[in-house]
Amino acid sequence: MNCEDAAVMALKCIIEKAQICEDQVDPITSSDQVLSYSYIKKLIESCDNGNFLPLLHILGKAFSSPDLMNKSFIATKNIIPNSPESIIPLDYNEVIDFYNLLLQLELEPIENVIINGIIALASSFEIKLKTNTLFDKTDLNQFVIILLNPNLHSPEYFECALPNILQALVSLPVNLQAILATYLSKLSSSSLKKILDVFQQLITVRILTGPHATNGTFVNDDRNITNSIKMIKIIYYASILGGDMEKTLKYSHSADKKNSHDIVELSRATSPKNTCVILEDFLEVDLSRCRKPLIPYDDFINDCLNDAIEMSVDYSNFKHGNDKFSFLHFPFVLKTSTKTLGLFYDNRVRMYSERRITLLTGLLQGHIPSPYLKLVVRRDHLIQDSLVGLEMVAQDEPEDFKKQFFVEFEGEQGIDEGGVSKEFFQLIIEELFNPDFGMFTLNETTRTYWFHPTSFEAASQFMLIGVLFGIAIYNSIILDVRFPAVLYRKLLGYSGKFEDLSSSHPEIYFSLNQLLSYNGNVKEDIMASFQISYSDMFGSTVSHELIEGGKDIEVTNQNREEYVALYADFILNTSVKQQFDAFKKGFDIVTSHSILKKIFRPDELELLVCGSQIYDINELENATEYDGGYSKDTPVIRYFWQVIHEMSSDQAKQFLNFTTGSDRVPVGGLSKLKLIIAKNGEDSDRLPTAHTCFNVLLLPKYSSVDKLRERLLKAISNAKGFGLM
Repeated sequence: MNCEDAAVMALKCIIEKAQICEDQVDPITSSDQVLSYSYIKKLIESCDNGNFLPLLHILGKAFSSPDLMNKSFIATKNIIPNSPESIIPLDYNEVIDFYNLLLQLELEPIENVIINGIIALASSFEIKLKTNTLFDKTDLNQFVIILLNPNLHSPEYFECALPNILQALVSLPVNLQAILATYLSKLSSSSLKKILDVFQQLITVRILTGPHATNGTFVNDDRNITNSIKMIKIIYYASILGGDMEKTLKYSHSADKKNSHDIVELSRATSPKNTCVILEDFLEVDLSRCRKPLIPYDDFINDCLNDAIEMSVDYSNFKHGNDKFSFLHFPFVLKTSTKTLGLFYDNRVRMYSERRITLLTGLLQGHIPSPYLKLVVRRDHLIQDSLVGLEMVAQDEPEDFKKQFFVEFEGEQGIDEGGVSKEFFQLIIEELFNPDFGMFTLNETTRTYWFHPTSFEAASQFMLIGVLFGIAIYNSIILDVRFPAVLYRKLLGYSGKFEDLSSSHPEIYFSLNQLLSYNGNVKEDIMASFQISYSDMFGSTVSHELIEGGKDIEVTNQNREEYVALYADFILNTSVKQQFDAFKKGFDIVTSHSILKKIFRPDELELLVCGSQIYDINELENATEYDGGYSKDTPVIRYFWQVIHEMSSDQAKQFLNFTTGSDRVPVGGLSKLKLIIAKNGEDSDRLPTAHTCFNVLLLPKYSSVDKLRERLLKAISNAKGFGLM
């Protein structure tokens, strides 16, 4: 007998055998009784001698009846605008008080009745789905009542009740899912977090105890896990909708988004077949406006799930249609390192595909073009050669950017297995960001660069940097660049807003913020106009009107918000439009068909480009492998790690650069480097050497820690340039 049949039999037994208390308050224990806090309280008080069968009878009937549940705990008065009750007319506080009242009784049969009722309720919903019965927003009441159950995380619910009601929830028509998300967005962050935790716990339990834990099946095929992810998606958008949103500018002419009332009005009875509409499009969720969601992004990530995902399988599901479930369609549950692995598969598939096409085309045309994107440059003409070479590719064969990237320094014998490319990027980034070059300005406070608004450099120069960004990501190379966070927002299609000035131009942000909060007379005390000034390449002052005739328009208490928004828009968007558009064009040439923009947030894109700033040497030590007779217990290896742990932050960066060709920490931490330390002969005065292409350090068997320290520090401090061993 399955759990659904068992639940129905248990409920039938309770309903048939329950006896009504003799001293009832009123005849309200009929089969059509809806639930309310006051009624349940009176019913409990009327049951003497611990005989709670009448209570079980009422709870069993109500929790197994969609009609009774949808009519229970209805909010009838004092509905506050923009409250949860304004979306779904359910008295939130009354539902919570009801559950707390039941918890005080500490009766196991009550829990069993509710669980069995939920199972029966889900069965009723399934029948409604199969018969194509129309749905209405009142159908959501039953689900909200269940979601607010504080015991929903208990193991007793995980076997049948929660999975069954979860299947019903994710089968809701998309318009009802949108209303549910809007309702949940009105809850407090702690209340919404409790609901999220229930489904995170179910995922963890299924991973640890489900069939894939023993028979090798994939988590993508576990319906309880995939349904939980679909439900978490609703919670995720609720968290965005209910988060801190940046203000819409008074002068903005952008189309208004649907508000809560619009969504409710769209909730007329809809067939379940309408679920092809994408939830986020239906809600018109504007992720760029949310500065702080109700629930932190990291709370949506389940480490246990990420460890269990087989990305090769998941990516295959992602690329081959909607028949198979892919977690890449739900990137908010994935760690950045998991997404990076998905991007790696995507890049490699495109590389191999381009390589095959090149070979087939060559065979048909009688010549074999290079299956790689190869760039030959001179060290003393690095930017010029790179610009010419990449411009030719962009004009003639832009598809070549999808090939694997190789660099050759003219006149040198080094074969690029990864190390030469790393050095190339390091050298060219240093030149491009040199203040004397005039393309970028350095903010001394944040130590970050921004586009110079009056740069004389051609757009092609900025496009080159964008291309290099794209190539670096495409080939899993981390760059030593320092842009403010707003750049990565703009690369993903968002505009820079006032809040972004806090990280890019903190001095301007502070001044404008003070203007917004000023309590006095702005016009008389500040005496500013809608004309601003800034310095050009030569230090001369340049004036700019934020709006036509701005020099004659004074800033007042009434228009200061518009002034601040226009000022920020000028600094982050208008003044650097030509430079940034060229930069983004170059970036898009390489990444236009990538999954990059679909799965990464701006902060994750920054991590992907620049790497992490967390240098956890213990993590590196634990992940390091040994070769040539070395092990972690070899004396020279113990000396080595002693010296590494003694290093300053700058020395640690030098060591990383020496062994890997980059001083940046990859996404996921130093454990992702897969450092190998191999024996390079017996004790000698030779310096340590490294294969940066493969992250291999060749270490002689030094006789003492002092000798190792002296030799290693000398090697890492003189590691500039590529040379053959």
